[in-house]
Amino acid sequence: QVHGENIPMDPAIVPKLWDRKLVLAGDIGGTNSRFSLYDMFAGPHPERQGDGQGGTVVFERQYFNQDYTSFLKVVEQFLSDAETHADIRNTVPETACFAVAGPVQDNVVVLTNIHGWTIDGSQIEQHLKIRRVRVINDFGGIGYGLLTLEDSECTVLNEGQHKPHAPIICVGAGTGLGECYLTFNGHRYEVFSGEGGHTDFTPRNQLEFDLIQFIAQKYQLAEPRISVERVVSGGGIANIYDFLRQRFPEKANKEVSLAFDEATTKDKPAVVSSSVEKCPLANQTIDIFLEAYGSEIGNCALKFLPRGGIYIAGGLMPKFLDRVKGSNFLKAFLGKGRMSKLVEQMPLKVVKDELIGLRGAKLVASRLLLDIEDSEMIDDEDDEDQDEDFCSDEDQLEHHGHSHTPPFVQINISERLGMIFVVSAAAVAVAWLSGKKFNFLRS
Repeated sequence: QVHGENIPMDPAIVPKLWDRKLVLAGDIGGTNSRFSLYDMFAGPHPERQGDGQGGTVVFERQYFNQDYTSFLKVVEQFLSDAETHADIRNTVPETACFAVAGPVQDNVVVLTNIHGWTIDGSQIEQHLKIRRVRVINDFGGIGYGLLTLEDSECTVLNEGQHKPHAPIICVGAGTGLGECYLTFNGHRYEVFSGEGGHTDFTPRNQLEFDLIQFIAQKYQLAEPRISVERVVSGGGIANIYDFLRQRFPEKANKEVSLAFDEATTKDKPAVVSSSVEKCPLANQTIDIFLEAYGSEIGNCALKFLPRGGIYIAGGLMPKFLDRVKGSNFLKAFLGKGRMSKLVEQMPLKVVKDELIGLRGAKLVASRLLLDIEDSEMIDDEDDEDQDEDFCSDEDQLEHHGHSHTPPFVQINISERLGMIFVVSAAAVAVAWLSGKKFNFLRS
């Protein structure tokens, strides 16, 4: 059962699928690519496989992207490693899904920061002989991954009132700010990724208004407008701290400030978050970040009315769970004026598993396999229907009880043989008489 929906496995296809069927899932970031190969129809819970949640991991490995000149090369390396280390003769999967940190269009994504990598689903199908390949956005992978979660894998921040089959949203701050929503189509949930992190950041007090001015000047923006991602993300933590130490230089911890300046762009957020105990500005930075985060999630709640649940993903929130209850996070989430009571009804949870995107890619790859099998079942049924059309007339009569075939076809076999004998005898007689007439004319 997933979000209140029972997803059955058609017993008719179990024998057909139970032989080894491999699916490949990949989570492709800017630095590393992580792959997992699954034997989809092995494992202790076959009844859960109707939406691709069964199976066992056959092999998994992570690769450094800069070591490979193309995405195809790293996939080939993974399949080769799987064959060597997992003792599998044929590691070519039936289907594959890759969740990629980049904009996907027509099953293709171009990653300009990695040797100009192009990840093309159709090209991968042809080159590696995989039946179906789908490329999705990385946060779309997280959205699908939500459908695989157990209750124990989440921390509840607001109980709310869960409604089965209602919309679901996911917001996740990490390197950037990702957002997506899920809707139920009558059979299963589908994920739709957006770019909500690039919508306008709205200040709620004078300090945040001044923060906007600072960030706009820092990045030399043409107008004093910044996106939510400039504040609610790892980079946002760095921006907030940088602003505060310039606004309140007397409160800055010199040791922390120096470490911040010397750190790489990627490491600056970690310098701040690890210094909250000894640096008042670092502590204030996290408070501002959490309040802005809660406010943005509340905004999403009003836009989508996700009574199916709101999930917080990404690598940042699990690090700050201990601070959430003592911060203004929930106050900002619920503080929506006349609509506060409505937002209060929305379940709010934090996802603990940081590899949820890979699980989502696996779910999509599994669905592709099930869709292929369903299609083949329909084709087999069509073939059986055609075979029935060629069954004997007697079988048709026995099966249907009546027929609209011509009267001659409805006669039983003995009567039909009798009629054939009569017609044959008549033909012989006509031939004999014709011969006699011919001889008479000659004479």
